[in-house]
Amino acid sequence: MRITAVEATELFGGSAQRPLQIIRVTVRNDSPGQAGTPIQVRVDGAAVSTPLAFGMKLPEAGGERTAEVAVHVAAPAQPGSPRPVTALAEGNGERAELAAEIRAAETGWTMWMVSHFHYDPVWWDTQGEFTESRLLLPGEDGRLPDVRTAFELVALHLAHAREDPDYKFVLAEIDYLKPYLDTRPEHRAELRALI
Repeated sequence: MRITAVEATELFGGSAQRPLQIIRVTVRNDSPGQAGTPIQVRVDGAAVSTPLAFGMKLPEAGGERTAEVAVHVAAPAQPGSPRPVTALAEGNGERAELAAEIRAAETGWTMWMVSHFHYDPVWWDTQGEFTESRLLLPGEDGRLPDVRTAFELVALHLAHAREDPDYKFVLAEIDYLKPYLDTRPEHRAELRALI
């Protein structure tokens, strides 16, 4: 077995109080008969430590597998600062290592997935068809055919927002929002409050 690559990512595990940067370590199995052997992969170095080794099994002979090792980069670690490390893979009495350099990534970023839907009036259909005809979408249980118009989708987003104050959504096109507010003026104040 040997380590063929060590790559720092801008991904993190751990917690907000103790973020752990994800380092990808690629291990190649050069030994026939070792497929399926459990190994532990870690990355350590100057101000870099692996709190919990990444466990995986060796692939078939000639194959590679990538471990995502969560490492603690000690302060002060400025984003982009280099850190010399050694990646280690151990198991079944064998040991492989590779010296490398990683760069500390910037912590504190959070990605939010925001629910929305998209219509292309004129490109695919008319504005009237989008607001009145039904788009084929799965229901909450994942089954088809539950079809909804743009007006129904706006109403569903509003209903979810009423039930859950943390629910966020995007209404991306004025082409259906303006007609919705014209036909349902009772929702104007609620939409304005959410905006």
